Amino acid sequence: MQTQATMKSETDSLLPSWKHSLSVAGYAVCVHSQCKLCFLSLAGIVSHHRTCPGWTSPADYITCVHCGARFKQFKSCQSHAETSHKNLSDSRDSKHQYRAILPQPSPHPLPYTPDVVLRH
Repeated sequence: MQTQATMKSETDSLLPSWKHSLSVAGYAVCVHSQCKLCFLSLAGIVSHHRTCPGWTSPADYITCVHCGARFKQFKSCQSHAETSHKNLSDSRDSKHQYRAILPQPSPHPLPYTPDVVLRH
């Protein structure tokens, strides 16, 4: 078990790398090979690093369709695609691409029964 001082020291040693990644790539990546979640801010990656168990499951992230970066939140993934991949497609196309991977509500949530008459 790591002490709080050891954890702070490890986080402090990673700050220059995360800052560089944010300035070059636009996101910072978790250092754990079984996690690799991406964050758009220094505060986000630092906060994640403090509590990261070292892994994540596919249900815990959304993958960028252009580069494979993993984001915890849809909005972060969408922002990343719109800024980092604007040369690949316009923002309207990327919004539609991400909408396709999200669960969609059923067009008919209740079974259609023409014999049932609703009375007010």
